[in-house]
Amino acid sequence: MEQLIVVFLVLLYTGNGGTQNITGVGFQPDFTWIKSRSYATDHQIYDSVRGTTKALDSQHTGIEETMTTGLTSFDTDGFTSGAEVRSNTSGQTYVAWNWKANGSGSSNTNGTTNSTVSANVDAGFSIVSYTGSSGPDTIGHGLSKAPEMIIVKDRSSAQEWLVYHHSLTDAKDKYLRLDTTSAVADNTFWNDTAPTSSVFSVGTHGTNVNGATQIAFCFHDVAGYSKFGSYTGNGTTNNQITTGFKPALVIIKNAVANYRWYILDNNRDATNPAFHRLFAGNTQDESTNSTILEFNDTGFKLITSDAEVNQNNSNHVYMAFADTREYAYWYDQSGN
Repeated sequence: MEQLIVVFLVLLYTGNGGTQNITGVGFQPDFTWIKSRSYATDHQIYDSVRGTTKALDSQHTGIEETMTTGLTSFDTDGFTSGAEVRSNTSGQTYVAWNWKANGSGSSNTNGTTNSTVSANVDAGFSIVSYTGSSGPDTIGHGLSKAPEMIIVKDRSSAQEWLVYHHSLTDAKDKYLRLDTTSAVADNTFWNDTAPTSSVFSVGTHGTNVNGATQIAFCFHDVAGYSKFGSYTGNGTTNNQITTGFKPALVIIKNAVANYRWYILDNNRDATNPAFHRLFAGNTQDESTNSTILEFNDTGFKLITSDAEVNQNNSNHVYMAFADTREYAYWYDQSGN
């Protein structure tokens, strides 16, 4: 038995309008997602495979931007930001969600299309870069189990953010969009094929635009640390969702209706209830007009009847992570 090292952390900071070394993560992140809490502006998503200064934003279909004053380095205890207004405006408050993968990545030849993969196998997370073809194709993801959630974005042309979630009914034919409120829909983005322990499948467009550079973020459950599940809303103020650990971050989407992706964490709300929410698909600043949930030792309890996260008899999907610095997790070599 070994102790899982710190692989995920929510960090809050205040911008200084210049160059700032943002510390306290506890590890060198490979995937950092930044959002201003105090004013309406774009999300900023960086990873070590695409490289520093290469930003995507989750509410736009646009191409990857080079932000020379954005995130300029991944550091041993966090990251450095320049004066970019979306990540470091003086006096504005920010949240950064940070994950550890495995550096800049290495070649993976498991699929019909070669990929570059940075994989944290024990933590069930990988960053995958590949170039689209006329498809369909399979892409090596570098994990030891089949991904249960995959987020794909075309970096070089204006395409939607496409989400695979195993909890959707007939998931291999279904997708959600991170950049909109759209409900679950049918398409061939996953080539009607479920992921395996070595590859995920892509069709002929969207997830596999011919000649386009694509980035994918792949996740699967790790007991005591992460969960990619679903629940049925009950429309009341008492709906307990069991993850098997106390979450530090929960992202929720009502899968069957045109509602927003809610992002809640236990750093912006250090004590229950949690009500400081951001939304993956828009630029809105932090909303605090009602309570949403309580974090507890076995998961989270919805304490709202709001249809966006607890619509009666409707399916909602979520992703949840524990703070591995605060909550120790023990695992065996198989990841069980």
